[in-house]
This record gives sequence, structure tokens and C-alpha cells, in this order.
Amino acid sequence: MQGADHFDRGRKLGLRSCYPFVPLVRVTGPNPLAGCRPHIPRDHQHSRRQLLVSVTAVLLLSALSFGASQGLTDPAYRVEFNGLTHRELARLIFAGERKMLNQLRAQPLIMETYLQSLSSGGQDALPVGDAYFLGEVDLRHNFRDDITVRPGALSLWFGRAKTDQFVAVPGHRWLKLNPDGDLDMLFVDISNFDSDTYELTYESTDTVGNTPCLLFSVTPLDPDASALFTGQIWVETSAFKIIRIEGTFTPLPVSVRGHWYFHFDAYRQMVSPGAWVPATSYFEATGQEKNGLPGVHIRGRTFIWGYANAAGGKEPSLSTLSDNRLWSAPGPVEDRLETMIKEIEERNHLREPEVHCRVLLTTPLELFNVGNTVILTIPS
Repeated sequence: MQGADHFDRGRKLGLRSCYPFVPLVRVTGPNPLAGCRPHIPRDHQHSRRQLLVSVTAVLLLSALSFGASQGLTDPAYRVEFNGLTHRELARLIFAGERKMLNQLRAQPLIMETYLQSLSSGGQDALPVGDAYFLGEVDLRHNFRDDITVRPGALSLWFGRAKTDQFVAVPGHRWLKLNPDGDLDMLFVDISNFDSDTYELTYESTDTVGNTPCLLFSVTPLDPDASALFTGQIWVETSAFKIIRIEGTFTPLPVSVRGHWYFHFDAYRQMVSPGAWVPATSYFEATGQEKNGLPGVHIRGRTFIWGYANAAGGKEPSLSTLSDNRLWSAPGPVEDRLETMIKEIEERNHLREPEVHCRVLLTTPLELFNVGNTVILTIPS
């Protein structure tokens, strides 16, 4: 009866948290609700404590098991090379490319492009027209057009006339060229190569020359995005720098006419241990690509140089012009020009590094300098 009386008293007080089969403790204090706690025997408390410990252990084991399974199934946490996960490798690749681009902004570079338009004759195709561009690239300034804003302003020395930027194609037609686009084909994405824009997928190991590499495919995270790179990159395994790029850019919307992307294969050179910079790019389009121009076959090559000047204050390498036979060995003309330069320096009390002069066998007649070399062009 005493237990029943306690139960009735608890029910009248509205204590829903009190158990009916456990005697209530005596309520003290001005507020009867403040002291309401069910009395639980020690053996019951011990059982509940054991139950709580068991449940906590099960939850912890489940969480650990779930985390381990996530590490095995989530590609971002899969170990891919030398204990590095996919996420860690991607972070190193993105950061390395960003660091290289920041270093290239230290000084202007020289870029040269030669391309040909071919007849549609397969391996027996003959040149229909060609174009040549030579100029200075400054990555500290942006290039802008109707659809693009990106680092890398090109100042042309050759090919700056509007008529120079058209090439003849089969069918008595002319194709408008965009020399600024040649710079894009030396990089994956000169503006937005990061984890917010691209997905890297590990494919296999490979070699470029004698350099061991990891091969990754690169795809835009947005499948409908335009003007983004899609293709493959080769990453050397010591500092995880990109040394080869092959692919193209996703087509622009149909509403944007007059733009056509080439497929390209770009290589880089090592200018110091762990430092790889763009060197050359071969590009080609056959007119069979999506949004391509039927019956048009274009192929060409771009070179970029000038890194020696940034690295050690030396004159940029001009070997590309010699290799392409765009100038000959120095002769009497160069000797007379250098004598004139020395006289000018002496009469004006100029203290300049030793200046050399070379004659470039191209047209039209122009005068410019590359580093400490003055280049005079004459009709060939």
C-alpha cells in the first residue's frame, strides 16, 4: 500500500518521468518538481552502466569500420603512388602548376609559331598556305577578347598585320587565325587549373623520354562547360610536375561562331632540378573534330623560350631560329653592325652588356631585340 500511495502522489504531481514500480524519494524544497528523481538500486545502476559501455563500444567499432570502408571505396583516399593518396597527388599537381605560372610572370618570354594549311590528300597532302608568328608574351598582363580573359598578353613582332592572320585553305577560302591561342596550347589551363574546375584520374605509369611519369586523365567537373581542357597529362615522379600535355579544349556553344580548337601535344623542358617549363607544342586539326571546318587540315608547332634570362641573367637561347634556318652564321654584315653599336655606346658613354647583332632572313623589314641581341630583318 505504501508503494501505491507513492504512485498516486507522483501521478497527482504530474511526474511522467517517474517509474510506477520504483518507490519515490522524499520531495524536499519549495519546488516539488526540482527534487524528483527515481531511486534506482545499485545492481540496476551497474547493469545500465554496462549496457551504456557496450553500446558505446559497438558504435565506435561501427564508426571505425565505416571509415575504413570509406577509405577503400572513396577514390580521393585511395593510395596511388609512394604512399600518397589520390587527393594528395592532385593537390601537389595543382600547386606545382600554379607555382610555375607565378614564376613565369617574372619576365616576358619569346613565343614563335609556324603553321601550314594542307590539301586533303592524306599522307600526300601538299601545303596550300602557311603563317608565321613571332612575339613577346607577358604573363603579368591579361589577354582579352569577346569570350576570353586570361593571363598572357602577346605582342607580335611578326604577323601583327591583319592580312598576316589569315591562311589559305582548300576551296579558295581563307581561315582567320588567332595567334594568342597558341599560348593556351602550352598549358593545361592557364587560368583555372584547380580542383574546383577539373577532375584528375590516375591511369598508369609511363615514361617521357627517360623520365618516369604518372599518367592522368583530365576532365572538367562541369560536363557542359566550354573552352576547358580535356585530355591527358604526364607528371614526373620526383616533384610531381607536369612535363607533357595532350588533348584539346571543349567546344564552344553553337551560338559562338568562328572559334575552332586544335588538338595539341605539348612538351616541357627542365631548366633546373625540379623546375619544368613549357618548351614546344605540336598542334593539328583535320576538320573532322566536333565543330570543325570540313575540308580544312591545319598543322603547326609553337616554341617558347627565354627562361635562361630569368634564371641566371644570361641571354635567352635563340637556337630555335638557327634550327629553323631563319638566320645564317654571323658574317661581315653582323660585324659592321656590331662596330656601329660600339661606337654609339662610346660616344654616349653607355655602359651596357656586350651587344650582338644578327640578320633574320624574313620579311617585312623590321628591327627589334631579344635580350642583348639586336635583330634586323631583311627580305629573303
